[in-house]
Amino acid sequence: MPTPGVPILDPVNKPYMSPAEAGRGGAAIAQMGEGVEESAFDDLQLQAHIRKAQAHVDSLAAGNELNAAVEQAKVNLAKTQNSRDVPAVLKSAQDSLNEISSRWSKSPAAVSIQMDADSLRPHLDEVSQMRGLSLMSDEFKINLATQAKSLASAYADSRASGDTTGENAALGAYAQTVAGGVQTGLIGDVEAQAAVQKFR
Repeated sequence: MPTPGVPILDPVNKPYMSPAEAGRGGAAIAQMGEGVEESAFDDLQLQAHIRKAQAHVDSLAAGNELNAAVEQAKVNLAKTQNSRDVPAVLKSAQDSLNEISSRWSKSPAAVSIQMDADSLRPHLDEVSQMRGLSLMSDEFKINLATQAKSLASAYADSRASGDTTGENAALGAYAQTVAGGVQTGLIGDVEAQAAVQKFR
């Protein structure tokens, strides 16, 4: 029953839709969403592939630089003429490794490059120590020869005059120096015995 004062609206005929027709809009939106999701997934896969490829290329390039730095350090160590110069060459080589790994710090392979640089340090230390010992051995032999000349005249004079105390003192001083070389690994036992025998 109509309410007084309220206008009456005639009913409007609404067409009926089938559920399939009614769901078309939602299906289209869902399909579009799936397409966007697939596209985003493909993009993520592509980005991951690019990052992996970049890391591989960077790792190879940085590895070449690190190996070149180690080889250059070996050349520089071979050129050293004094055992006291070895630590400076080693420090320079370590600085080079640091500089190279720092330059690649923004690479996807930064962590692996840093690990490669760190793995080369023990090898550099060992090469440097071996070079240092080799130079110290040479320096020891040069100084031993100089000492032998210095003590030889005192030894010969004491021996000629029959002064066994002076003779033994000169021989003892030389033998003590040779023994120190043996204890520190600067000269071998056989070489040490030959040196003392030669001095006598």
